[in-house]
Amino acid sequence: MKLKKSAGLTTVTEDKTLKTFVMEASRRPVSGSQITRVNFSLTENDIDHFDRLTLESGASRVAVLRASLDALSRLDEDMRGTLIRQAEIASPKTGKPPIRR
Repeated sequence: MKLKKSAGLTTVTEDKTLKTFVMEASRRPVSGSQITRVNFSLTENDIDHFDRLTLESGASRVAVLRASLDALSRLDEDMRGTLIRQAEIASPKTGKPPIRR
């Protein structure tokens, strides 16, 4: 895998100080994708399931989440709706203690 050359490295001149050179060269390249951090609540069972899938695949949590979204989008609309409704029914309501049955 070839590393991207930082733009700071292509503009080196004798006039630059070492500090300026290092600061410019150590900047990360601009990515083509925008990343947004999202927080959401999961139950302990959800986290265990998530971690199990992550360990089995050797992938990151983000990769498992993206694969899950991709798999859901490949299902027909009825099956996808059924799975989502089942997940909504099974999930505890936030702010309320779980009901023991």
